Amino acid sequence: MRILLVEDDPVARRQMQAALERGGHEVVTAADGDAAWAMLQSADAPRLVVLDWDLPGLDGVAIIDRVRAVPGHSYTYLVLVTGKGLREDVIEGLDAGADDYLVKPIDTAVLRARVRSGERILRLETALVTRIAELEAQLPPKRDAA
Repeated sequence: MRILLVEDDPVARRQMQAALERGGHEVVTAADGDAAWAMLQSADAPRLVVLDWDLPGLDGVAIIDRVRAVPGHSYTYLVLVTGKGLREDVIEGLDAGADDYLVKPIDTAVLRARVRSGERILRLETALVTRIAELEAQLPPKRDAA
């Protein structure tokens, strides 16, 4: 799976990238929120994103808000990574629309497990969208109400 990894710390970014690549993923990276948002606007944007909360430019929560505000877009699974580990921080991050939340320092085995969970959700969403389209194709054409 293609993953967007957004982390401004080059050492942490490289560590997480290596862990995800060892898990068989193609990883594209961004070092700030503005670059990440630009990448998420492309037609082939990754559907799974691991992003830091505290970023230069747009922060992780602002990116999540923007992703969730795009109507009719296929689902994007968002994992928020941060040093903010207080209960209130976790609640704020998840309430903002993150699908998962990891506190630094990151255990790379846990990161890979959380990504596998995200992959399962995205496969289910894709299967659901496909099935809905199949069922809609079987419906009789709508008649104009006159």
